[in-house]
Amino acid sequence: MVNTAQRLRILRAEIESAERNAAAERAFAATGASDNPWKGAVEKRDALLQEKHALELQLEGEALSGKLERLRQLDAELAKAQEARTIADEAVRIAAEHEAVQRWIRAGSTARQLGYAQTLESEFRPWFLSRRERYAGLTMNAAFFMDATRCPAALLFLESERGAICRWHEAVGEARKQLVIWSALAEQRALLLREAPELASVA
Repeated sequence: MVNTAQRLRILRAEIESAERNAAAERAFAATGASDNPWKGAVEKRDALLQEKHALELQLEGEALSGKLERLRQLDAELAKAQEARTIADEAVRIAAEHEAVQRWIRAGSTARQLGYAQTLESEFRPWFLSRRERYAGLTMNAAFFMDATRCPAALLFLESERGAICRWHEAVGEARKQLVIWSALAEQRALLLREAPELASVA
């Protein structure tokens, strides 16, 4: 069975031939001679052009229908993505309420002021977030941040606080992931509306 697009391709070839025949009919008619061998060529050409126009409108409608279906699909996916973002952001907010997490968030600035930034960022933070045991990679310099007898309270992080801080980092990572997913869907939706602005009225 010939579909709309295939019929259009056939029509274009037929119209090219019909245009030549129609031109021949007009030229022969201009001579005033009777019994025009191309009689009816103009009407046939016009009928083919009419059919072509109708098929093009049909194709445009099918394309628009497909885009509308995609828009609705994107809207549904965006709603789910927004819900996931809300849940992830709330998890970050709850995790950040822990006092140790607040101290951890401020630690970079505090360490720079006190001259411990390099050790904190390059040695202690990676180890602390790895959840490894003290003997597995904790340098003597980094151990300073777990020594209550030497480390300032604003930079002191105990083993008992590690879980809360790691959970906050995991929550932040999940929130960022959900933001990336939501942003990608929103961009696809915006692109679709740029391609088919007529969808904006039903969006």
